[in-house]
Amino acid sequence: MHVRRNRSSISYSRRRHKTPRWRLALWFALLGIAAVVWWQFDRIQPPVLHALGVGPTPTAPAVYHANAGYDAYMAGDLETAIVEFKKAVEQEPANVDYLFELARVLLFSKFNREAVGQNRVEQAIAYAEQAIEADPADPRGHAILCKALDWNDQSEAAIPHCLEAIDLDPLFAESYGYLAEASADVKRWAQAQDYGRKAVEINPNSVDARRDYAWSLLVVGAFEESIVQLEHAVALHPNLLYLQFELAARYRAVDQPERAIQVYDRIRSQDPNNVRAYVELCTTYWNVREDVYAQDFCEQALDLDPNYQAAYRQAGQVYYTRRNYESAIEAFEVCACLARGGDCDRNPDTPDASGTGDFPVECWYLRGLAYYYLAQCDVAVKVLTDSLYLTDQQMIKDIALEGLRLCSESGEVFDWPEPTPTPLPEATPIGL
Repeated sequence: MHVRRNRSSISYSRRRHKTPRWRLALWFALLGIAAVVWWQFDRIQPPVLHALGVGPTPTAPAVYHANAGYDAYMAGDLETAIVEFKKAVEQEPANVDYLFELARVLLFSKFNREAVGQNRVEQAIAYAEQAIEADPADPRGHAILCKALDWNDQSEAAIPHCLEAIDLDPLFAESYGYLAEASADVKRWAQAQDYGRKAVEINPNSVDARRDYAWSLLVVGAFEESIVQLEHAVALHPNLLYLQFELAARYRAVDQPERAIQVYDRIRSQDPNNVRAYVELCTTYWNVREDVYAQDFCEQALDLDPNYQAAYRQAGQVYYTRRNYESAIEAFEVCACLARGGDCDRNPDTPDASGTGDFPVECWYLRGLAYYYLAQCDVAVKVLTDSLYLTDQQMIKDIALEGLRLCSESGEVFDWPEPTPTPLPEATPIGL
C-alpha cells in the first residue's frame, strides 16, 4: 500500500514567534471563568440548563431506592437498606410497601454497632404508625407495629395490633409470627406456640414466621425444636446476621459451644469487622474457661472498636476471672463511662463518646470486688453500693453485700445502704 506523505504541510523553520499580549490576557480570563464555573457549578447549572431548554437531572424514582434497599437487605447490609428505604419513603410517604420494609429492617438492625443511641425500635414504631395512617386496611402496618411494640417492651399493647392484622388478612403469615412472639413475652406460652405453628403452616418460607416460632419454643425450654426452626430461618436468609447470632446463642444454651463458635466464625467471614462476633467469641470461650482465647478475642474487639461497651464489659470479666484486677478495673471503668458518655479514652484530641444509657451491673459490682481485692475499700464501697441499685437479681445483690461486709471487716467505716443488710455469719471467697 502506497502512503503519501505531504511534506508541504510540515515546517522546518526554527523561527520563534512571540505570543501577543492579548492572547495571554484571553488565556488567563478563560482560566478564571473556568475556575468560577467549577466552584459554583451547582448554582450555575440550573439557570444555564433552563436557558438552553434542558431540565435538571431527574431524581431517581422511589422504586429505584426501594429495589436498592431490598438488594442490600438480601446481601445482609442492613445499614444501606435503611438508607435506601428511607429515600423511597421520603418520595412516597404513603407507600405501605416501603414503610413496612423500612420498619422491619430497622428492627432487625437494633443490635448493630451503628444503631447505638439511635432508638431504632422507636423509629420502627413511627414508620409502622405512618403505614397504618396511610392505609388502615393493609394488615402490614398493624403487624409490624405489633412487632415493634413488642420489641419496645410493650407486649400487651402489641397484641391487639397483631389480632387486627389477622382480621384484615387471615393468610398473612407474619401477623401470626409476630403474635407468637408477643404472646410468649406475656407468658401465654400455649397460644404462642399455636400462633407460631400457624405462621409456618401458612408460609414455611417466611423468615419471620420461622424465627418467631423458634422464639415461642425457646421460652418453654424446647431448645432443640427452637434450633431447628432457626436453622430453617438461617437457610432461608443466610446473610441476615441477627438470625445467626440468635442461632449461636441457642447452641450455647444447649451446651454446644463448638457449633456456636462455628457460627460466629461464619459471621466473621461474612463481615470481618463485626465487633459483636468477636465479643460473642470471647464470651463463648470464657464460658468454657478457655480464658486465653477469650482474652484474645475481647482484645481484638477493643482494637476494632474502642468505644464498644459490650467489649469492655466482657473483657473486664475475663480479666477478673484471671485475677488481673488492675486490667479488670480499667475495662469496667471504661464500660461505666460509656454508659454515661464522655471522654472515656481520656484523650482530649478524640471526640467524646455518646452515652449508651446501658448500665451493665457487672461493670459495677465486679469492679467493686476488684478494688476490694486490691485493698482499696475506700473506692470499693461506693462502687458496690451503686451496684445494688442497678439490678433486681438477688444473687448479684448478695455478692455486692458480701463485698461490703468484707470491707467493713477490713476496717473501712461507712454507712450501710438502706435497708441495712443482715451480716452473713462468716466471710467466704467471692467469685463469679
